[in-house]
Amino acid sequence: MKTIIILIIIIALIFIAIFTIPYLYKTPSENDSIIGGDKDEHGCIASAGYTWNKTKQECVREWEETLKTACTQLNCPSNTLFVGSKNSDKYYNCDCGWAKTINPENIVCFSSDDKAVSQGRVKSEC
Repeated sequence: MKTIIILIIIIALIFIAIFTIPYLYKTPSENDSIIGGDKDEHGCIASAGYTWNKTKQECVREWEETLKTACTQLNCPSNTLFVGSKNSDKYYNCDCGWAKTINPENIVCFSSDDKAVSQGRVKSEC
């Protein structure tokens, strides 16, 4: 009985090897899509949200540019995407109505979600 079970296991492993080994050595073809391989003529990766900005002559995410403009209007550095108050654990997109109600002397500026979260902040949606 043990020899039959061992024989079945060996046969199963052989079948697995036969059907998986070819995929391990497969080379990508033209039809295979590569993540991030959708660059336009300027090198901007559309799937990551980038488009060519003629004024800046670089690939940008337009939604980030809108946030950066709103953040600079709140007297934050140009790399800021989010703001919070010294008196709260919440943080907001700079274009959020709640962000605009923060007293200027209490504004805390964040360049990423990670930086805000690392300081114990919780993102608040508008």
